[in-house]
Parts: sequence; C-alpha cells; structure tokens
Amino acid sequence: MRGAMGIVLALFLLLGSICAAGAAEPPSRDVPTLITADEMIYDQEKEVVTARGNVEISQNERVLRADEVVYRVEQGKVTATGNVSLLEPSGEVVFADNVELDDQLATGFIERVRVLMRDETRIAASSAKRRDGRYTVLKDGVFSPCKLCRDNPEEPPLWQIKAREVTHDQEEKRIEYRDAWMEFYGLPVFYTPYFEHPDPTVDRQSGFLPPRAGGGDNLGFTLEVPYFYVIDETKDLTVAPIITTKQSVVLAGEYRQLLERGALAVNGSGTVADRERDNGNVAEDQFRGHIDATGRFNIDPTWRSGFDLRRTTDDTYLRLYDFSADRTLTSRLFVEGFRQRNYAAANAYAYQGLREEDDNDEFPIIAPSFDYNYVGEPGYANGKVFADGGLRVLSRIDGRDNRRLSLTGGYEIPYTGPIGDVYNLKAQVQADGYWTHGGSSDPQEINPDNPDGNDLTGRVLPQIGLQWRYPWIQDNGSWQQIVEPIGQVVVAPPFGNPDEIPNEDSIDFEFDDSNIFEFNRFPGNDRA
Repeated sequence: MRGAMGIVLALFLLLGSICAAGAAEPPSRDVPTLITADEMIYDQEKEVVTARGNVEISQNERVLRADEVVYRVEQGKVTATGNVSLLEPSGEVVFADNVELDDQLATGFIERVRVLMRDETRIAASSAKRRDGRYTVLKDGVFSPCKLCRDNPEEPPLWQIKAREVTHDQEEKRIEYRDAWMEFYGLPVFYTPYFEHPDPTVDRQSGFLPPRAGGGDNLGFTLEVPYFYVIDETKDLTVAPIITTKQSVVLAGEYRQLLERGALAVNGSGTVADRERDNGNVAEDQFRGHIDATGRFNIDPTWRSGFDLRRTTDDTYLRLYDFSADRTLTSRLFVEGFRQRNYAAANAYAYQGLREEDDNDEFPIIAPSFDYNYVGEPGYANGKVFADGGLRVLSRIDGRDNRRLSLTGGYEIPYTGPIGDVYNLKAQVQADGYWTHGGSSDPQEINPDNPDGNDLTGRVLPQIGLQWRYPWIQDNGSWQQIVEPIGQVVVAPPFGNPDEIPNEDSIDFEFDDSNIFEFNRFPGNDRA
C-alpha cells in the first residue's frame, strides 16, 4: 500500500508542475509543460485561467487529463473536475472525480480516488485531503492486489484491506492506519485499531517487523517478534526472539554491514533446550544453535574474495525451529579473479550433513582447491588455444584422502560454410595424476574396512571432435524463430577410468541441453 500512497499524493503535486511525492521522476519547474485544451480562457478582471474540454497537461512522460482545469490566481486555488486521470511514467494510473488545492500545497481535496498500479493492484478512497502542508488523509481506503472477476466485477476480490482513515505525515515520513480490516471474499477476518509503517521515501527505519506465529508437538506454540534497528547508513541489526511454550526462548538475529569494497551478513541463533540423541534418548538443557554468515569483498577490478560459513549444533535444529530445510551445509572460503577470457580461483570447502545416516567424519574437507581456465586470442585458422588446470587436496577425519593434479589443453577451430552451416573442430588432451591414501579397489568406497596404503595412479585421455550446426532463421518483424539441427562426432581411445582413481566429484551423471555436446558430461574431473 505504501507505493500506491505515493501515487495518490502525486495528484496534489502535479498541477502547476509542482514536485510529486512518491513518483519516479517528479515534475520540475525547469522542464517545459505542455497544456492542450479545446478552449483556453483568461479572465483578467477576475484573474481566473480556465482550460476546458479534453484538457491535457503533460511533462516528460507524466500526463494529467480532465474535463476542466481552473486556476484562481487571487484565491490561489487550482481545481480539476470531470474524469480526472493521471498517467505516471512508471505505468500507474490515478483516477478522481474532482481535485482542488491551493498553489502553496498547504491544503487540498480529492474526491473519489481510484488507483490502478502497474501490477494491477488497486487502491480506492472516498476522499483525500491535504492539510497544513504536511498531512494527507484518505477516508475509507481500500487496497487489494487481486484482479476483479471479469464476469462480475462487483464481486469482492479474494482479499482486501479496508481502513477508516489512512494518514501520511510527510515530515515524519510515516503512514498511519486506523480501524483497519482484512477481508477474504468480502468477509472480515482480522482487525487492528492502529498500525503504521514508513512511507516510500524511507529506505530503512528502526521498528518492529510483522510477528510470526506457529507451533508443533516439540515446541508447542511459538511466537517470533523481530525488531529491526538501524545502526547507521551502512549497518543494521535485526533481533528476533522466538518464544515457545514447551522450550526456552530462542535468541535469533541478523547483522548486516555494507563495506567500502564489499558486504557482510551474519545470521545466527542460540537456545538452551532438550535435544534428542542418535540413540533416541533425550538430553535436557543442551545448547542448540546455528550460524549462517556470508561475506563478499572486492580486492581490485580483477580479484575478489569471500566466505560462506554455515554450521549448526545438531541435525534437527534448523528444521525444528524453521530456519532452513537444507540437508547439507556448505562452508566456503575463496579468492577468484576474472581477466578477459581467463579465470583463476582458490577455494576451501567444508561440509556438514544433516541427514540421519550422515557421518560427518567421512565428509570431505577440501583445502586447498586451485583452478585456472585460459582461452587465448584467435590464431591459426582463426582458432583458439584453451587450457584448464587444477589442484585438489581432499582429506577426511575418517576415510580416504587423495590429491589430484589435472591439466587439459587443446585447440579449437571454427569454420562457416558457404551455405551458412557452422563447423567446429576441437582437439584436446586431458591428463590427471592421483595420490590416494586409505582407498580400495572400489572407487566409490570412501571408508573401506581394509584400506590400502599410499597409491599413485593417473590417466591420459586424448579426444578429437567435429561439430556441425545449421541455423535456420525466420524473421517475422517483431520476433525471430531459429531452428538449428546440430550433430557431433567425438573420437577417443577405448579405455575407461582406472579403478585406482577415486571418484569424489563425478558420482552424479548430468545430461541435459546445456551439456549434451560437451566432451565430458560428468560434473567433475574424476570421471571422463
């Protein structure tokens, strides 16, 4: 309702090219205003200017229409009557029967206001008054984002909010509602005598956020009452205690800070409550909590760094308190750089599984992982050299460890035939070296009963492929249709992946329209 309120205010402020509150680009005295009408009359004796018949006042992309507009200079009043409408540059349309205001914008009146927002949200009021150059008061306001029934537009929408009075304080930048009802299919279901929120010009303001209620067998009735606190222009804090009838209070919150070259956000919670152990026993008065922190930092135009920290005390805490339904939490620390067609990154990963069968001692810890991708400038036959290199160090508390050094390089030549068909010849060699400790003959077994010692193995895979495409384009003026048959042949030696190579990153097989013509459709490099 806040955005619609700003559009209603624009009716007061548009006439005479006066600044409109809440509009995208308010009218300006410095920008020419075009006025057209069937008849223009200036009564010098009475000092009255009248525009009558199909009156249109436009400035930039904002257009006001009315049957008649009268400006009484001596009284300092402007009146627009008859089918008054205002088209905003952002797409909103405001309708009214009559508009009257003084030329100092201290007082004014609008009769029968209707607003159609760009997303077809609707707001209406029987009248709107402006007084003391500060307050705008809507009487009997109605707001609804629902479309009206096409067959019976008089039928109530799915839901709407009605208020006896809506007041906008421009100095305090606050909108107040009195005697407000929420209705579903015309039936009132919720009433509040008063509530308020900042107006559309306020980016942030301290105050209580809407509460959230819930419940369940383990927690009983729950009530979350968040409070948003603006520390300064770059920092804010949300404190959201959760009150439960069967367990202790949960203290949750979020801290956000905008840095000179980045941003930081920290979510977290904590409580002392009962916790069910893996053996089914319940441990009383245990600390339970979580942290979800994110940071992104721009080092220079090429490099950036960041982190994601996601941990919780136990498997069920996040789902129980409705913080998250994720089954695996991923923590990451990274530095990466982009330059022209090239990319380099250093990453470290840690995982926490929240399924009942997960053993976190067997989850991998990847630190470090280096990747580099290079694409050269066009060379022989307009082709390009490409190279991908990587180093991965993977360890476990309980299970196999391995190290992988990978390098893929090749050359790619595009060619366009005389009939418009496109050919792409690509040749590459992939080489991977592995050191594994604690593995077995089964590459899927991460914690074998009788693990091997140290093992060195590797793989070299040359490949060459030819792809053909023939795009057919039909241009129909406002739209185009492209039909493009594609074919590809790839040739490689007939040997598979050695069993000694552990499979850590290619357990899933991805096959869709985005990778159907890739030489390797596995998500990682452990399988080719």
